[in-house]
Formats: sequence, C-alpha cells, structure tokens
Amino acid sequence: MAINVVTTNSKILVADEQMESIKLWLDIIDFVPVNKSFLVAYNAIKGYQELEDGRILVKLKPAPSTDVISEGEDAKFVKSLFNKEIPKEE
Repeated sequence: MAINVVTTNSKILVADEQMESIKLWLDIIDFVPVNKSFLVAYNAIKGYQELEDGRILVKLKPAPSTDVISEGEDAKFVKSLFNKEIPKEE
C-alpha cells in the first residue's frame, strides 16, 4: 500500500513502503498518522469536519485528490490539535 506523506512545505510525497518503515526516516515528532495511508505534518492539517460514527474528514493543505477520512485514535488525536480548552483538574 502506498503511503501519502504531506510535508511541512505543502508537498505530497507518495512512498511505496510500510508505515513503520516511513516512521523510521521521518521526524515523527513533526508528523501525525491520520489514517493507514496518510502521515501528515502538523502544520498541513487545516481543520476537520465531523462525519457520522465518530469519523472525521481531515482538511489538508495541499488538498489531496481524495478525501482523507480519519477514525478511532487517529481522529481523536487530530481533533485534539484544535482543542483550545484548558483541561479541568479532577
């Protein structure tokens, strides 16, 4: 499966490697896995739109030719990038 890597300078690179291999040569601190096909630089994520069943449509710059759908833990992490609320102490 090809993996799309969206870089900090708004380029989309297609790598014909496994996700785990790509994580070895990327600075994973600057990138977030959005789904099984996309690793995206934080600053390339422009927002998201809620879909049904907890899934989200991730808005990227540059926009890829297909919709980028995220779910589960990946979707929770993308949403957390836009959460400006201060955590409450319990």
